[in-house]
Amino acid sequence: MQRPRAIAGLTCPLWRKDVSKVCHTCAWFSHIEGVNPQTGARVDEWMCAMNMQVLATLEAAKAATAGGAVTQELRNDLQSERKSQTRLLMSRPIGLSDDRQAVMIHDKTPRQLIGDSHGQRALCDSEETS
Repeated sequence: MQRPRAIAGLTCPLWRKDVSKVCHTCAWFSHIEGVNPQTGARVDEWMCAMNMQVLATLEAAKAATAGGAVTQELRNDLQSERKSQTRLLMSRPIGLSDDRQAVMIHDKTPRQLIGDSHGQRALCDSEETS
């Protein structure tokens, strides 16, 4: 693919010449396709890699912010789950011999502990066991 000439009027900071005379010969003059992170507009043009570096930095910052938000959401979900599991464990009766003891979880929902022949215990709603 042949490189097009840059639009005249700007001066290249490296060559100190008009961009229309030097950019098509420079190794940094590259084709870019994608979405501009500032405007959301579709980009399909040739430009200097030094200009593209700014767009790439903006895109990386946007992705890092989105990743941080997802991480925070996951942390909040895990913390909520850990609190509910801790509340459930703290509500279990300890050291009682009867396998069918009624317990009250902190949300005031009546539950029953059900034991099986292997010594396993599980909580279920009181209505299910009646």
